Amino acid sequence: MKKIFFIITIISLLIIGAFVGSQTHQNVVIHDLSNRNYFSRTIESIEKAENSIHIVMFEMRYYPNNTNSSENALIKELIRARERNVSVKVVLEGGEDYLGSDFITKQKLACSILRNASIAVRFDPKGVTTHAKLLIIDNKIVIIGSTNWVDYALEKNNEANIMIVSKSVAQTFENYFQKLWFSSEDAVCITQNKPDEKCLGIGNILQNKDYCNGRLVSAQGIVRELNTRASKSGNIYTTFDLIADKDSIKIFMWGEPDFENEDNVTVVGTYHKEKKVGKYSFFDEIEAEKIKATNVDPDSLN
Repeated sequence: MKKIFFIITIISLLIIGAFVGSQTHQNVVIHDLSNRNYFSRTIESIEKAENSIHIVMFEMRYYPNNTNSSENALIKELIRARERNVSVKVVLEGGEDYLGSDFITKQKLACSILRNASIAVRFDPKGVTTHAKLLIIDNKIVIIGSTNWVDYALEKNNEANIMIVSKSVAQTFENYFQKLWFSSEDAVCITQNKPDEKCLGIGNILQNKDYCNGRLVSAQGIVRELNTRASKSGNIYTTFDLIADKDSIKIFMWGEPDFENEDNVTVVGTYHKEKKVGKYSFFDEIEAEKIKATNVDPDSLN
């Protein structure tokens, strides 16, 4: 009874706060996305998106040393949506002074990952804090509540959220999103267009592990131990060893390769000195963003 009353109260507040003066909304379906329900239902909705995903988020984080985290999984699913031509737009809090420099530094890392995947990202203007946590999918699904895309919110905190399935409700929030979008500014992210010289080549990467950790790197070599399999959630991924002279480094990539063992390739991606996936740890691995046949200028891969 308490749970039902809680959900009814939230729905009432949403309708009163967001829809005053608007038409009566019918055929509304509500789902409880509190706590850990948020991640599973949200990523499922993103996976099924066909046309558009519009997001307003106070905090969004990407964790280079924990690439299997829920936060990273959501960001990667946005990238996959963009790759299948879904329109993805994101409005983020741009970082008021009271939030501190660390806030915007971490925000810009997530922004950079999205921008490098050709996803449109904007920061809200100075002088206003955008504290909303909102997704609008295919102009028919609204996900709204208290959950930021950060580790403690997705994996630890008690958070209250709901999913509203309704075209009319979605249109109301789409109007709200458009106002924020056009009042915001193109995000200036910390974007590496090409790797630092210290992180060019397997030898340099391994000699500068601490410096290159979490950075964009480029390495060229021969493919060995090529292995493609499916994760528990059904996503296809590939691993292999990249060999150059006496040096070797592990490569991880999503999807199936268009190359074979003994091929000579150039890999551009993010280097991880240590990457934790569940209870397992992997060392000296590049999570590939792009892989091309050798003799291609690495700058052309950006």
